[in-house]
Amino acid sequence: MAFVPRRFDQILQDMVNRVIARTPLTDLNDGSVLLQILAASAREDDEQYVQMTRLLDLFGIRTATGDDLDDRARDLNPLVIARNAAVKATGEVTFSRTGVAGTVNIPIGTIVAVPVTDGSEAIEYETTEAGSIPNGNTSSQPLSITCLRAGAVGNVAANKITSIVTTVAGVETVTNAAALTTGSDRETDDAFRDRITEFLRSLSRATPRAIESAAETVESAATGQRIVAAKVLEDPNTPGDFTLLVTNRISDFGGVQERVTVVNETLINPALGGETRFRLNNWPVVEGSAFVLRKNGVPLLLDTDYGVIRSSGEILLYAALAVGNTLVADYVYFIGLMRQVALLIEGDPADIVVKPGYRAAGCFMHLKAPTPQQVVLAANVTVADGHVVDDVFNAVVTAWTTYVNGLGIGEDVLVAELVDRAMDVEGVQNIQGVTIDGGTDDGAIPDDGLAFTSTLLITIT
Repeated sequence: MAFVPRRFDQILQDMVNRVIARTPLTDLNDGSVLLQILAASAREDDEQYVQMTRLLDLFGIRTATGDDLDDRARDLNPLVIARNAAVKATGEVTFSRTGVAGTVNIPIGTIVAVPVTDGSEAIEYETTEAGSIPNGNTSSQPLSITCLRAGAVGNVAANKITSIVTTVAGVETVTNAAALTTGSDRETDDAFRDRITEFLRSLSRATPRAIESAAETVESAATGQRIVAAKVLEDPNTPGDFTLLVTNRISDFGGVQERVTVVNETLINPALGGETRFRLNNWPVVEGSAFVLRKNGVPLLLDTDYGVIRSSGEILLYAALAVGNTLVADYVYFIGLMRQVALLIEGDPADIVVKPGYRAAGCFMHLKAPTPQQVVLAANVTVADGHVVDDVFNAVVTAWTTYVNGLGIGEDVLVAELVDRAMDVEGVQNIQGVTIDGGTDDGAIPDDGLAFTSTLLITIT
């Protein structure tokens, strides 16, 4: 039976009807003692209905909010689905001086900031690598920085980080040549709710959306980086083959390219005879990288003498080894987020209970980063009276950079969206002549591409 909450007036009327029907009491006029007693009881019952309704809301994915929504996600699968935490903005700054004599060392952990004049809390960043201004130079190399506060608050336009909080002898100025756009706020209830729904729809596994949804749950506990977009591309000419593209939108313009080279990994020495199947110590093997397999020191021919599944590191020899044979491999494999994706989709042999895998039997996955697609933007912006032109121009650049660098894999850059983002900037009166890569049409991005832009690729006049 469905739960139907009742209102105070309904409860009170039923009580009054029962008293009249079952007792000789008749003094139920407004203000009577009996009516007040019944009203008090009805009010308590009404409050219980309210609490039961709220309790039901707490246990519904579509109605739960905040910590209650987090609890519902943990009920579903605490090892897979969780709310994305806020991410700190990252970027680069350059330190400078007027003189050129001597070398100035800039230690890791140097604090810089966006200066404030209204009494609000300054947005501070710290350098995550050491650097220097070499003898004979006025500027340092670009140094990586990370915002001390997580969230989109750390995203700032170019040339806004100009305050040096930690005094460094010999350094006079600092600035960020490019906008910082990688910070993101804690995942909202609506966004998390949608992702939970997608996760539930994907539980059949092995479907393209199931694999994409699973990949988008991967996050590094060490760095806080995570897969922000994933896309499955199936090859109609090779049934069973599919490519999984993933990006963290931070390194290499969307690539997740951390890799290690292995030379002379011994797979067996000596063979007992009859062996055909092997697994590398490390995987996934980088797609397109050189792979060398040597038997008794002699290189074998890929797809002629053996096959390799790069996503799982499995090797199949087409002819069994003889007694005493040796097998050695040279290859390049992914680490970091890409390896975590491979373990999740292929299944982790060391923890098959937690990570049983998503890939269907008979299918073969090619794990890659999308191909970066540089986008050059330009427009003429009219600034409203009373606004600083450079500040408005920089804000438009930041808005466009945030939009383009937030697109998913294979998503086109739309002129209409660029116009809307620009017009949302305070101080923009009008915008004309929007071009993408020199043309007036939308910027078409291939299915395996990922759009990116930067301050240096955007011209506002």
